[in-house]
Amino acid sequence: MKNIVLLLSLFPLISLTVLAQEEEHHATKADAIEEFFRKGELMRKSKQYDKALLEYDYALAINDTISRVHLAKAMAFYAQKNTVKAIESLEKTIELAPKNMNAYNLLTKLYMHAKNNEKLIFTLERMAEAEEEAKAKQGTILKIASYYISKKQFETAKKYTDQALVLDKTDLEALYQHAQVSNALGDYNAAKTSMESATQTLGSDDPKQIAKFYYELGYAYHHLKDYEKKEQAFLKANVGPFKTLVAKLTPEYFYNLGSSYAKVYDLSNADLMLKEALNIDPNHTATNKLLAEIAIKSEHHPKMAIDYYKKAIEGEEDYKKAVKLYDTVIELLLSSEEYTEAIKLADECLSKALNARNILLMKSMALHKTDKTKDALVILDKLILDANLTQIEIVKYNFAAGIMHRSEKEFDRAKAAFSKAGKGPFSTVAQREFELMTLEQDQQLTE
Repeated sequence: MKNIVLLLSLFPLISLTVLAQEEEHHATKADAIEEFFRKGELMRKSKQYDKALLEYDYALAINDTISRVHLAKAMAFYAQKNTVKAIESLEKTIELAPKNMNAYNLLTKLYMHAKNNEKLIFTLERMAEAEEEAKAKQGTILKIASYYISKKQFETAKKYTDQALVLDKTDLEALYQHAQVSNALGDYNAAKTSMESATQTLGSDDPKQIAKFYYELGYAYHHLKDYEKKEQAFLKANVGPFKTLVAKLTPEYFYNLGSSYAKVYDLSNADLMLKEALNIDPNHTATNKLLAEIAIKSEHHPKMAIDYYKKAIEGEEDYKKAVKLYDTVIELLLSSEEYTEAIKLADECLSKALNARNILLMKSMALHKTDKTKDALVILDKLILDANLTQIEIVKYNFAAGIMHRSEKEFDRAKAAFSKAGKGPFSTVAQREFELMTLEQDQQLTE
């Protein structure tokens, strides 16, 4: 009985001793971890990365839930350019410390370097969620929006630009990206509202800094047909890389496109471009003149005139003069969309003058307009190989071929043709077709 009483009296002392030993043990482990970490940091800063990693591993062997050790380990791997291991350590850091912004920043850098866009966006989304400061959160969200804008995925980008504006409706970059997306999606009033707000609070008059805001504003005004305000905005946007973009919204640009399409007898596209030029400037002289010429050929030639031309051809003994007459009447038929008759007369002419190059071009366009593009391309492919072509003919025929290859979804061949056509008078229209084709390919990839 005395022994039991003695044992009970000693129990508190034993418990205190055990607790003290456990605390000492924990303190010893913590000291050991700290010492290994300290040595690892010294080694890393002296660029002895393998030795540093060894010290970090010693620390993690005692306790692998210390986020700062995993982060230090990631930095050592990063210094060694060991991307895979660095990413593993950073992901572990974030798992243990979901609000560690240093880890997120380095991880986004590594995914960007590795061109792993899926992981990059996922990391930025986690980072935005973890951010506690509103301005920093907005900046991360805008990075995500910027990525989707660069990929022309505007519907997705809109979700993020909207989120950014909720955080701060006065932020200039948020307003700018919102306008970019709105213009791309055809919501020109929304783009106008954002850019009118932004341009009222710009803190700089430096043309290089403000040009992008005024370009988006002018672009919105253009599509809202407020051409006077568009011109005022573009006066401040016509700088550096925006000069080319501003030029693409002028009547001269659309006249250039229209006249180029007309030269290869693609008159439907010519008509669209020329009328767009007149939307901007109803009195644009060159555009009105060309439209008048097209109208005369397409609307006002009587059937009797074509019959007279045919009789003139029958009576013409000089085949060169006959080819010129064929050229005139076939152009009239193309202008009035009489494609089948145009093909018939072209074949008649080519039976007498096999290498009449302009007749071959007109026949190919008539075939293209009647959904016989493959046959049209056979003609153009042979025509392009003619050793007697002038430089103008080379670019003209390649441009026509590019249009047709694009319509057949033969993008590589279209790209090659537009590249060869991208010189002289067809450079602008070839570039436009190339841009439209690229946009079409991007849309196919996102579907």
